[in-house]
Amino acid sequence: MTSRLSGAQLGSLIGTVAGALFILINAGGTGDAAAAVRLVGIVLFVAALVWGVVRAPQAAPATLSERAGRIYWSSVIAEIVAIPVGASVINNVFDRSELTVLWVVAVVGLHFLPFSRAFGAPMYAWLGATMILLAAAGTMVTIAAGSDSAPSWFAVVSGVVLLGFCVAGPRLAARTTTSARP
Repeated sequence: MTSRLSGAQLGSLIGTVAGALFILINAGGTGDAAAAVRLVGIVLFVAALVWGVVRAPQAAPATLSERAGRIYWSSVIAEIVAIPVGASVINNVFDRSELTVLWVVAVVGLHFLPFSRAFGAPMYAWLGATMILLAAAGTMVTIAAGSDSAPSWFAVVSGVVLLGFCVAGPRLAARTTTSARP
């Protein structure tokens, strides 16, 4: 690994931590599987850290255009505002606190969508859409089946998906960069 991380490696580092947190925090709601889910989460975190950051294909160090930086920070700020505001509505208006974690999954997914164009990386659109669909499916299962554990399981799966994208991202970025060379 070079002394500075590439943009893909930096994104993977941030996503790897977030993916691990989704798994480890929500494992408690998976019942008897909690210890195993946490163990798998730790193993996947280490694997994603190694393959998505440390052993990722080499690329130019991260540089952020002014426009991409504005999009990035606007998305992060919107996410930071939307999570507690939505959680408050879910908890206080609808009295459905079990759905809060799925709101977080959806907002995190939404925050990835603008990154696709800003960073010229279509995988962010796929990641965002996948997380939004998982949040929607988890909400429907929770409401339809009255499942107490569904939100936790869907959040754990979202963490696994995020870790997978963290490994794939630098490889896709390297392939795109390599194929664009003359």
